[in-house]
Amino acid sequence: LPGEIEDLSRAVERLCGFRRITIDELCDEFFCSRSSLSHKFKQYTGQSITQYIRMLRVESAKTLLAGSHMSIGTIAATVGFENSNYFSNAFTAAVGMSPSQYRKSRG
Repeated sequence: LPGEIEDLSRAVERLCGFRRITIDELCDEFFCSRSSLSHKFKQYTGQSITQYIRMLRVESAKTLLAGSHMSIGTIAATVGFENSNYFSNAFTAAVGMSPSQYRKSRG
């Protein structure tokens, strides 16, 4: 079972980098129900699939903030956040500083 979770983690990472993904798409790919997938993922990783996806997006945003001159709104959209305010709030909660503060601290 942990191998399945590892496969799922890789699939999330692969898909997350290209577009917005849904838990239902992952269920289709892994032939299981939403509740089963969510339960197994949390059991083995300690976080929900949604939390994991958000963490991947924030990590990608950190890389872009430190290494590009893209606007924060463009970075938010690039990493899969549909709303730049939600991105800013999620980033601040995860990192402890706003995206603009993070960029300044790395520049």
